[in-house]
Amino acid sequence: MTMAAWQTTLRSNAILTALPRLTEQPFYLVGGAVRDALQGATHITDWDILVPRDALGIARRFADVIGGSFVSLHEEQPTARVVQAGRQYDLIQYRAETLAADLRQRDFTVNAIAVDLRKLLVGLNEEVIDPCGGVADLAARLLRPCTPDAFRDDPLRAARLYRFVATLGFTPTAEAETMAAAVASELHTVAPERVTDELARLFAAPGAAPAIEGLTRSGLWEAIVPQATAGRGMAQGRNHHLDVFDHDTAAASAVVGFLNTLDDWAAPEADALRAWLGTTLAGERTRRWIVPLAALLHDAAKPEVRTVGPDGTPKFPRHEQAGGRLAGRIAERLRLSRAEQRLLVAAIRQHGRPHDLREHGPEHPIRLMAVLGDTAPACVMVTMGDRATARGPNRPPDIVARDVAFLQGLMRDYFGAYAPLLATPPHVSGDEVMRALGLRPGREIGRLLLRLRWRQLAGTVTDADDALRLAAALHES
Repeated sequence: MTMAAWQTTLRSNAILTALPRLTEQPFYLVGGAVRDALQGATHITDWDILVPRDALGIARRFADVIGGSFVSLHEEQPTARVVQAGRQYDLIQYRAETLAADLRQRDFTVNAIAVDLRKLLVGLNEEVIDPCGGVADLAARLLRPCTPDAFRDDPLRAARLYRFVATLGFTPTAEAETMAAAVASELHTVAPERVTDELARLFAAPGAAPAIEGLTRSGLWEAIVPQATAGRGMAQGRNHHLDVFDHDTAAASAVVGFLNTLDDWAAPEADALRAWLGTTLAGERTRRWIVPLAALLHDAAKPEVRTVGPDGTPKFPRHEQAGGRLAGRIAERLRLSRAEQRLLVAAIRQHGRPHDLREHGPEHPIRLMAVLGDTAPACVMVTMGDRATARGPNRPPDIVARDVAFLQGLMRDYFGAYAPLLATPPHVSGDEVMRALGLRPGREIGRLLLRLRWRQLAGTVTDADDALRLAAALHES
């Protein structure tokens, strides 16, 4: 990277010029900021800054000077984050005696490149510090661990390998993939929140498909979801050409493909679907990451419900419902938010129903929308991935294309017709139904409310009085 290019990058963030006044120590820009700048990025929002000592003290003073917020990330290995105006600055203290030794302890060579930030800020042309050969790997777009023990030091780095496959579009070296597979059994020792953070970034990225395939190929996915292993080698009958495990993987990759091509199939509702996907569920995590995750889990419960018919054909009765229960347990273990859990479970539990609409009357889509509410797009997307990758002898290409086209039309109908209806509030609440009918809380109230809701959406119940009269008639019957 030329000096002029560095100066362009630094001028985009004048706040950094406060750092030289806060310490006489050298300080170095490292990690993703250097990697991205060397690739030509000029607008960087995450800055990792390495200092020999007193990282917390410098960070506190830096926060005071620029009017940012300060949080200590790690006391034993002093690290602090300062956030200001949408940018974050991580001040990190050496983990070794020297800068070069510190860089060698990092995860991948492309993240182990440093530049002297003090010299750059005063306009000196400083060469990159690259003890691991990261510049060459950056040019070759390769992900290479810094040391043979890099993943043993932190097994989460194995999952991060595939996150970078998704977000950077780089290729892992054969050694990196071997190392990832070797530590898969140790991933359970990592805090669930850290695993979820890596998964969320991976699944939300446009390049998630090869990363998902890497996760499943390496055994890391089975370390995260042990129940998935039972699907390996489990045949599914003449509607499928893949076993349960590989079908789930293919469906998730197909969903990523659909997410990347919204303008091709979702128009004129593509922007509405993008907005739905971009809705935040937890911190910076949005709905988008849950959709491919649901596809990867959608048939994971088939092994636990498998039966065999008189003709030897495998059957999987009520696997969607079992899958919803399994997804709920997995979501709790990974510490997903309530909103994330709700979306994941609904998308899996109901994923057989959108396709079945083709066999039912015209009133059934509105019934399904009453059940799904704002989770409908996730459910339809999972069904799209499911049907697109079920290509057994009974499902030739024209049948597959027909099914996918039907589901894509249903998605457009959701935003064009059903979403505005779903945005209207119910005519009556559960409390109002219980008071009017003298009922106690229970499943019947939920069933009554659902029936009232789909009739309201269909236009046959128009106000609260109508709703209560119908509730009384349904209860009596």
